[in-house]
Order: sequence, then C-alpha cells, then structure tokens
Amino acid sequence: MRAVHSGQIAYSSSCASGAYATSLAQLVSGRFVSPDLGMPSKSGYVFEITNTLGSPGPTDCNGQASSSAYYMSGIPVSNMTGVRAFAVNQFGGIWQDITGTAPVEPFTPSASVMPLQGK
Repeated sequence: MRAVHSGQIAYSSSCASGAYATSLAQLVSGRFVSPDLGMPSKSGYVFEITNTLGSPGPTDCNGQASSSAYYMSGIPVSNMTGVRAFAVNQFGGIWQDITGTAPVEPFTPSASVMPLQGK
C-alpha cells in the first residue's frame, strides 16, 4: 500500500500534472511501482485501484487518462492469506478493516475500521 502511494505521488508530480493513475497497470507501465504489483494477486492479497471520489484529470505523459483522486484496496485472497483488508487514497493514510472487507471512503473509524499507526 505504501509503495503504491509513493508511486502515485511520483506519477502525480512527474507525469500527470497533479493527478493520479487510474490503474496499477498504468503505474507499472510507467515504472512508478514494481512490476509484481501488476500481478492478479501478491502476498495473498488482491490489489485494485479505482476512482471512487475523483473527477477526470488531464491526459498524462503517456497519453492516458488520469484522475483527481484515487482509492486502492487490498483484500485477502482467502482467510488463509489474511483476515484484514486495507485501503489507501491520495491523502496517504492506510486504513484497515478487521472483517476482511476493504474500508470505504470517506474513511471513518468504527468497531472494525481504523487507521494503521503511522503514516
């Protein structure tokens, strides 16, 4: 989650005039994150970037669409690979849900949803 957020910051500042990539494939192809993040799953989690609250951004340096915001979730493949789900957005705080369902935006603390310590 942290590596993708860092990749999004680099992408935003160098390729998309302050906007964000709309997919992991976009970050991988631009070499903003490691190629293994483009795989269907990694370390027992499925990761996905979506544009939940953003509006279309400018065309990036590779001619692809960008977004004013992003949301990335990491959901366990099964309860054998993990029981918590995670999410991060353009603000950089990583949130977890101990039920295995990705936290939804806007992130709000609850009995099962909370931010990870540190940023």
